[in-house]
Amino acid sequence: MRTRPSAKEDIPQLKALWKQAFGDEDSFIDAFFEDLYRPERCVLIEDEGRVLSMAYLLPCTLVWKGEGGGSEGLLESADCAYLYGMCTDEAYRGRGLGLMLLSFAKGYMGAMGCEAIALLPADEGLFGFYRKAGYELFFEPMARFDAQCWLSYPSAFIDFQKKMDLMYGEDHFSKSPLEVSGYKAMLRRLSGRIPDVKGYMAIALE
Repeated sequence: MRTRPSAKEDIPQLKALWKQAFGDEDSFIDAFFEDLYRPERCVLIEDEGRVLSMAYLLPCTLVWKGEGGGSEGLLESADCAYLYGMCTDEAYRGRGLGLMLLSFAKGYMGAMGCEAIALLPADEGLFGFYRKAGYELFFEPMARFDAQCWLSYPSAFIDFQKKMDLMYGEDHFSKSPLEVSGYKAMLRRLSGRIPDVKGYMAIALE
């Protein structure tokens, strides 16, 4: 087995593993790979050419209120990755591949200058799993106005989410700026510069 960044030649296997793990429609999977997939932002574990586990590390920015806090305070930021679509082939689960992949992702993203990795666990049972890999609860349900830090997503994220909203008849964009986030999410610090404050996850891919 070896762990490595993905290559374009892996796309058919990546799509097949996504379909097996999450059961999404082909239209969703195709849109993700067209709009957001970049080979260097996906890591995987393979064995004799077969992709066994994968995770996507989508670019975003962690922003926080610096000296002075409040609306008057200076804003600071750090490159962050949003961990998305992590899964393992059902025939290979329970063998520690997930923790192996997270360990690789930590070193890989750190070498790229990333200072943190954020994720939204799919269910409560996964919080314990990610704690084993050094993740901690960082984003909690709160009013956006009260948050001391938040994730800022590039336009490609937002465009993709809008496309999905149209496809599935949902709406992630009409709420008030004072809305309360329903997301409880986690962060893995890769740098000591990241403050110990609670944040707000404004948009998360679902």
